[in-house]
Amino acid sequence: MAADVGVIQITSASFGRTDRRVCSRGHPEHELRNTNCVSPNALAPVSQSCNGQQSCELYATSDIFTDPCPGTYKYLTVSYYCLPPEIRTLVICDDAHDVVRCDVGVIQITSASFGRTDRRVCSRGHPEHELRNTNCVSPNALAPVSQSCNGQQICEFYATSDIFTDPCPGTYKYLTVSYYCLPPEIQ
Repeated sequence: MAADVGVIQITSASFGRTDRRVCSRGHPEHELRNTNCVSPNALAPVSQSCNGQQSCELYATSDIFTDPCPGTYKYLTVSYYCLPPEIRTLVICDDAHDVVRCDVGVIQITSASFGRTDRRVCSRGHPEHELRNTNCVSPNALAPVSQSCNGQQICEFYATSDIFTDPCPGTYKYLTVSYYCLPPEIQ
């Protein structure tokens, strides 16, 4: 098994037989009959082998898992999800810019918003009336940021109403961008 992006997190593992049809081809009926067959220790060895890895190889064998029902043909079922790589967040105040660089891999934007959703962010030196509206979000922030930066190793971000729709004139805004560096082996 391999994570598309990020690392593996095992959620469940079962070794045994709970269904007559799964992995049944070529096996006699007497090896498939017992469907109340579950090893008590499947999760621990699978989690130890795979959690935090980008890929892992598993073997469905009684040498690794306790054999809950000798004579029954067994199979391994694993559920997992992929944790994303380290997600970073950058905040740029209105009419400013910043540069992001991935030393390894390329930039992959996960979210972007331009406006104001918090009174404290980028508030220094600005009067209260410019910070009051915290229900201020541009409807088009993600597209331009993703189009200019996804797949690049270096990207410059500009926080300005010239690029993004101004959702609330008179409010001092900021750009928030979340991204990660997509490793080269996954690209």
